[in-house]
Amino acid sequence: MPAKNTGKNRAVSTQRYLDITEIKDNCVILKDGTLRAVLMVSSINFSLKGEEEQAAIIQSYVQFLNALDFNLQIVIQSRKLNIDNYLERIKKVEKSRPMNYCGCRRWNTANTFRSWWKWRIL
Repeated sequence: MPAKNTGKNRAVSTQRYLDITEIKDNCVILKDGTLRAVLMVSSINFSLKGEEEQAAIIQSYVQFLNALDFNLQIVIQSRKLNIDNYLERIKKVEKSRPMNYCGCRRWNTANTFRSWWKWRIL
């Protein structure tokens, strides 16, 4: 027979188990008084950069990390993207392009991009 709920057994909030006191002005204040910040930054397509530009990006990132005088946690999140609609729009634009002197379209952007994109996913 199930026990009766007399009101003494209350559900415990998950907040009791978190080290967070409050979130204020984009900072997380922990119970021990320390502060944490969470930043979301945009990405770059490193693969499309030239060799010199890649080297410059790496050097800048190394300098940034070496200049830090506090602990840092970096979390990287990748997402698969469905680019089919984007490729269809490119195809429509290409169809509206005039033919060049040899009778073919200037560049088959959608197929080239699709091939490149599949190669990058593998």
